[in-house]
Amino acid sequence: MMSVSALLSNQRRACSRLFVCLPGHPMHLALPFHPEWTGGRTTATALADLQATGVTALELNLPPALGAADSELWHTIVKLTRPDFILHLHAPLPPASPGWPLVRELLRELAASQGAPPFLVVHAPPTTGGTGNSDDVHRWLARLLHTLPEGAQLALELGWDWGASTRLAARWRRWRQQATKRSGIDGRPQGVGSGLGATVPQPALPRLGKGGPLDPSLAINGWASSLRGASFSAAGTRAATLALVNAVGDPRLRIAWDLAHDWLGGPWSGEHGWTTVPDREFLKSVSYVRLHDVADDGTDHLPLVVGNVPYTTQLRSLLRTPFDGPVCVAMRHTGAAARLGSRAELQATSLAVARHVLRIS
Repeated sequence: MMSVSALLSNQRRACSRLFVCLPGHPMHLALPFHPEWTGGRTTATALADLQATGVTALELNLPPALGAADSELWHTIVKLTRPDFILHLHAPLPPASPGWPLVRELLRELAASQGAPPFLVVHAPPTTGGTGNSDDVHRWLARLLHTLPEGAQLALELGWDWGASTRLAARWRRWRQQATKRSGIDGRPQGVGSGLGATVPQPALPRLGKGGPLDPSLAINGWASSLRGASFSAAGTRAATLALVNAVGDPRLRIAWDLAHDWLGGPWSGEHGWTTVPDREFLKSVSYVRLHDVADDGTDHLPLVVGNVPYTTQLRSLLRTPFDGPVCVAMRHTGAAARLGSRAELQATSLAVARHVLRIS
């Protein structure tokens, strides 16, 4: 069997040959950034490495526990990154968070100083029981828009129903899918597969090597789900997300389409009627994309080498809408990712795949 490194190398070379001759597209390719996700490097070194990848934008990931005490840290990060990158904010903060004034300060600073509108990506707050009340979420979004600095955009991230994905029927369906794959028969829905059709093996033990320390994990399990529930989006389907955006009716509110969350809420959770490509009304409301892959067991934020999320078909459909917003390759170097290769290797491959799919030369 070909090694993981060889597969990654072949995929990267294939991408390099393909995407350089395709017509360019004016969108911004972004990577996520948080000061704890530097793999043991200094912040300055980590930022220099990000700039060397050729991306033109960063998504600053603000923690759910953000507060006034974090002001100096994040203002410093903006000062360090703004000269070289277009910046957007990902803020999965609960409605009562004391961090919202700081978020508005940062947005105001970015809107006044950079050439492209900064996006604020938010999660719809769940209510008791983990499901969103659309009226409550509607009012919360309206309040956010009322205080949104001039020149900024708000993007509601597509989530998925955590409860539905852990129910017995969904677990049974996933077990059957995995058993079918082990038997050598591809049981995945038509159109579901990796961007270039390559699925790499996933060794059982981490291989850290030059990748260095790991980013904090976002494990998919019952305990982690309960801890993250207060900050995770309750806009759990395409229809629910689009309905909220349409109900608010403000042109500054758009959809942040997280393709992996879409897949987790569709084939992985056993949602009936899920299609690879959303309807045109949904696509026309998308102004921001988060792009990463998911393992068979639901492990999230993996590099674009796993082969579950059908991002090629989805993104090519989005480009025809047309679309020219930010695309954030939101991979994380967790233990699951480290089993596939080093941080630099996986990042380079994922960016090459994204550039090919998006026709960015």
